[in-house]
Amino acid sequence: MEIEAQEQSFAGADGRYLFERRWLPAGAARAALIIVHGYAEHSGRYAHVGQHLAGAGYAVYAFDLRGHGLSDGKRA
Repeated sequence: MEIEAQEQSFAGADGRYLFERRWLPAGAARAALIIVHGYAEHSGRYAHVGQHLAGAGYAVYAFDLRGHGLSDGKRA
């Protein structure tokens, strides 16, 4: 079963918007994990990891750093 990402944007401390993806398990989470992508990448590249971990019972959060993916900021 593929777990779809929930997506949203939120304002960072500097007022720029950051794009977030999260994959949540069906029941109570065993733990919460954060994925931080590398330079010139974006959170979507880790969808397979988020889906796998959520399927194993973990809540997984990832966001695009400033200037990456769908977040605001000078492009990396």
